[in-house]
Amino acid sequence: MLEHIRKEREEAAKTSGKKTKIVKSLTENDLSELPRLPEKWLWVKFGEACDKIFDGTHFSPKNNPQGDYKYITAKNIKGGYLDLSDLSYVTKKDHCEIFSRCDVKKGDILYIKDGATTGKACMNPLNEEFSLLSSVGVFRVNEKFISPKYIEHYLNAEVTRHQVLKNVAGVAITRLTLVKLNNSTLILPPNEEQQTIVLEIETRLSICDKVEQDIEDNLVIAEALRQSILKKAFEGKLLNERELEEVRNADDWEPAEVLVERIKAEKVRDGKKIH
Repeated sequence: MLEHIRKEREEAAKTSGKKTKIVKSLTENDLSELPRLPEKWLWVKFGEACDKIFDGTHFSPKNNPQGDYKYITAKNIKGGYLDLSDLSYVTKKDHCEIFSRCDVKKGDILYIKDGATTGKACMNPLNEEFSLLSSVGVFRVNEKFISPKYIEHYLNAEVTRHQVLKNVAGVAITRLTLVKLNNSTLILPPNEEQQTIVLEIETRLSICDKVEQDIEDNLVIAEALRQSILKKAFEGKLLNERELEEVRNADDWEPAEVLVERIKAEKVRDGKKIH
C-alpha cells in the first residue's frame, strides 16, 4: 500500500510539474524504540503516508462577522467535528490569495498545530472553499489507500496524540511546525482494517454519546426535582399530616413565634442590637 501511495504521488508530481517532498523513512533504530504492531501493519511518518501536509495563511487578514468566504481558525476545530457556530468571514480578494496557497478540500483533516488546543483534529465536511489561518494544519491523504476518518481518530486519541505532541516547541505558545508534522509517526494498518477500525470506533462512540445524553437529561430532571423539593419544603407542603403531627408531638417542638422570641432574647443577653 505504501508503495502504491509513493507511485501515485510521483505520477501526480510529474503531471503537475511540482517536486514531491522526500521524507526519510524510519530507521531500524527508530523502529526498535516503537511498540510492535500486528502483522502487515506499519510504522510510517505522516509525510510518507499523506499526499500533502500544509497550513493556512501566515498573515491575519481583516475579518468580519459577514463577508464572502468563511475564515476558519483553531477556535472552530473541535475533537471530531467542525464548529461553525462562531464564524468570521474574509473578502473575496483576501480569500483568493490565501486559497491559492492553502486549497483545503472536503475530506482533508484539519489539525490545530498552534496554541492551547494543539492536537485536536477533525475531518473537513464542507464542500466549499474557505480560508484557513496558519494555526491549523491540513493532512491530505489518498482515500483509495487511507481513510481520512482513521487519521482523524488517530490524531484525537490520547495515546497517539501525546506521541505527536512530544515534538511541540515553545512554552508560552505551543507550536508544531510542518516539518515536525511530516516527521511524526503514524500507525498504518491495511485499508480494509482501517475501515473496520473506524466502524468499531464510531459504533462505540455513538454508545458513549447516548450515555452522555442520558446523563445530561437525568441531571436536568434531578435539578428540577431538587427545586420541587425545596419549593414544597418552604411552602410547608413537604410533610404530610401524619408526619407533621409526629413532629409537633416531639418534646423539643415549639412554634415559630416562640423560636423567634427566644432568638431575640438571646441576642439581647449577648448585647447585640436587634433590628
